[in-house]
Amino acid sequence: MSLSIRLKLLTIVALLLLPIALLAFLFVEQSRKDILFARKEVAGTAYLGALWSDFTALQRAASEGVSMPPLGRVQEAAATHDDTLGTGELSRKYLALRRSITTAKGREDDAITALKQLVAKAGDGSNLILDPDLDSYYVMDLVLMKLPDVADRASGLFDTVAAQTKMAELPESERLKLFAGIGGLTGASEAATASLASAVAASADGSVAKALSAQGQKLTRDVAAYVAALQSAAEALADPARRAALDLAPLSSAHGAVQAATDGYWRAAATDLNRLLATRIDGFQARLWTMLGIAGAIVLLAFGVSAYFSRSIIVSIRRLDANIHRIADDDGDARVEGQEARDEIGQIARAVDYLQRRTVEKLEAASAQRAEQRRIADAERVRAEAERAEAQRQQALVVQNLADGLSRLSGGDLAFRIATPFAPDYEQLRADFNLAMDNLARALGTVAEGMSAVRNDTGEISGAADDLSRRTEQQAASLEETAAALDQITATVKKTAEGAAHARDAVEAARRDAEDGTRVVGEAVGAMSDMARFAQQISQIIGVIDEIAFQTNLLALNAGVEAARAGDAGKGFAVVATEVRALAQRSAEAAREIKGLISASTAQVGRGVDLVGETGKVLERIAGRIVEVAHTVREIAASAHEQATGLAEVNNAVNQMDQVTQQNAAMVEESTAASRSLSQRAADVAALMARFTFADKARPPQQRRAA
Repeated sequence: MSLSIRLKLLTIVALLLLPIALLAFLFVEQSRKDILFARKEVAGTAYLGALWSDFTALQRAASEGVSMPPLGRVQEAAATHDDTLGTGELSRKYLALRRSITTAKGREDDAITALKQLVAKAGDGSNLILDPDLDSYYVMDLVLMKLPDVADRASGLFDTVAAQTKMAELPESERLKLFAGIGGLTGASEAATASLASAVAASADGSVAKALSAQGQKLTRDVAAYVAALQSAAEALADPARRAALDLAPLSSAHGAVQAATDGYWRAAATDLNRLLATRIDGFQARLWTMLGIAGAIVLLAFGVSAYFSRSIIVSIRRLDANIHRIADDDGDARVEGQEARDEIGQIARAVDYLQRRTVEKLEAASAQRAEQRRIADAERVRAEAERAEAQRQQALVVQNLADGLSRLSGGDLAFRIATPFAPDYEQLRADFNLAMDNLARALGTVAEGMSAVRNDTGEISGAADDLSRRTEQQAASLEETAAALDQITATVKKTAEGAAHARDAVEAARRDAEDGTRVVGEAVGAMSDMARFAQQISQIIGVIDEIAFQTNLLALNAGVEAARAGDAGKGFAVVATEVRALAQRSAEAAREIKGLISASTAQVGRGVDLVGETGKVLERIAGRIVEVAHTVREIAASAHEQATGLAEVNNAVNQMDQVTQQNAAMVEESTAASRSLSQRAADVAALMARFTFADKARPPQQRRAA
């Protein structure tokens, strides 16, 4: 591939810039991914903002029974972000539950559960849980997990207290449930405080502390007040007298304060998270443009430097090119420019000057040499013309003699020979011509003798072929009649074999049916035996039930005695013991009745087993007779099939013999025609040979006798 120096330099610069371009591309691609990653987090935060409003509304609806706001904002957020975040299925499920709340109250808890699943999926799909910066990660933790957990636990505790105030008796498990919930709320509040502390520590400029510290402290105070109210309510719930008169207004007020503080805290955290994400995106974009500017400046500088050096080199090379063209035009006085340069171009210029001097010297020497060569060439030309004239005369003599000889040969005269001697260069040609004429005369004489013998032999072959053709036709007719008779016999035997095979198949089917019947009877006998065994096992189980009823009766009797000893305190237990004893007696009587029925059933099953066994034996004898008949019919069918196969093979052999005989007859006819054609061609060759004139020593015998 031919490229100019400028393009080569630019290509080298481009290759050197390839790593920089690759690094710039990788940096741009990573920056683009980082920006898309952060923008996806922004989309997730926007979606969570719409869901948070519905979350707080659902909690108020579940706790206070207030009506739900319209779904417009949630629907818009779902339509905008479901495809990006992959939350379509959970979003449709939540929206369906959310719409059903307006027509069927009491499904708020189901909607809250579906909303939590949707929030978790939105956090996963929007990359929020994978946030790479510590400050935004812990703020995300507040928005996505900690604050929703605080709000959910606070509402759950209020519902628990409200439900326990309506209980006539408060079980210990309910009290433990309440105290566990209070501990969970305290832990959730402390976890939110810890996440805020981590976010503040990770924020270098202190912006997170300015935005969220006041909200976090307020939530901590409100949660502490709410926990104190819950503990006071728990103490009142433990006393039945105070439980009925418990006033939930202070608790509701504390709960409302926690809800308001959580809502304000969440919204402030979401706003700060958006700010952090926007700051990160701006930083990515600024860094991207800075890097692109630096890379562009490096590229422009590299190409500018390469353009400057390439122009300097090209100007020097063009001067050298002009000098070389002047040298090529025999301008020996031309001065080569650029010899004073100390670089590679100067070396090339000095080499061109040396080339110019050497070229002038060589041109002068070449001119003298050409003059001497012209003198020698003139003398050589005169001598060559004389030799060429003598050679032309000798060639004319040779051509004339050869033309005469070929003319005589074309007239059939094989006795002509060239007697005039040729020049030494052509004497071998005369000898070869005469020798060729001798050889041709002898060869044609031999051919004439051979053609006479061929005519006699082909006559004898033609007669023998005619006789063989007649006999072959007679043999083919006999074989054709034999083949027709064998075809009829083969068809008859084949029908017999097919009938025997059909009988064999019928007997075989009957044998299989008999074997199937025997197998079915065997299975029936097995089933009857299993029924008898199962009946025996059921009898044993019923015996166990009878014993259990007896023991229960004894226990009920003992319980009655103990109840009588207890006096009035054991009357209720005595009644229960009497009922248990009566139930045990009825169970024992029912078990005895079932045992009797099963015994009768066992006897009937045994009789059925005997009858089925006799049936199986009869079917086995029938199957044995059918097997014997099937064996006999199978042998008959096999013999008929073998006979049919043998006759078919004989028939095929006869047919093949008939075909071969017919082919032989055709070949004999072809041989007869070929021998006749050969005899005719031998006569034609003999007539052609009569046209030639032979010398006495090469003349064919019949021609010499005729002479």
